[in-house]
Formats: sequence, C-alpha cells, structure tokens
Amino acid sequence: MSSNIYKYTPLDEKRREIRLLVLLPGALDDPIQVLIQVTPFTDNDTPNYEALSYAWGSTEYLQNIRVGNTVSDITTLEITRGLAQALPYLRHRNEPRTLWVDAICVNQQDLQERGSQVK
Repeated sequence: MSSNIYKYTPLDEKRREIRLLVLLPGALDDPIQVLIQVTPFTDNDTPNYEALSYAWGSTEYLQNIRVGNTVSDITTLEITRGLAQALPYLRHRNEPRTLWVDAICVNQQDLQERGSQVK
C-alpha cells in the first residue's frame, strides 16, 4: 500500500462541484479501493449516486483504504472502523458503485467546504 496520504483539491463552488466515491468491485475479503471523482451538481447535470447515511463512530480506531483520482494514482485515506467495515458489504462484485459518503467526499479539514457541502 502506498505511504502517500490522499490530498483533497479544492472544489469549484461556482460550478457546484461535489466529490463522489466510486467503490471499485471486488470480493468481500478483497482490500477496499475507491476512486474519488469531482463532478458538477447542477439542475441540468445531476450525477447518479447513492448517499450513505451512518453514524461515524469513534475516531480512535482508524483504518486506511486505498483511494485515488485514477486507478494509477492510488494513495491512502484514514476512515473510521465502522465505515471500513461497511464498505466491503456495499461493494458490488463485478461493477463499480458510486456513492456519496460525507466522511470521504467532503474534506473534513476544510471548514468552509464542510459548511457548503452539507447544506
């Protein structure tokens, strides 16, 4: 696994951009791999995705997942144990699944982004 940590790039508020998580296919016990796509969210161009609602749980026990903007650009991202346990069960075996998960799709270190994305 790469030792690089995923770095969020700023979203363009004028384009109403959001990040979507593409959960790559795999078996239940395969390592989790996700792609993060930035896409506009407009009245004329609404992306297809499923939103995951859950309790974050403790941040005391974090786990790394493999994440990137492309398959060849994989880094790591820390997520809560509860989310790490849920993702294998949400993953399809043979096709990607597009999700919006606030803990991953919103840069939690950017207070302005958090406020604008979760309204």
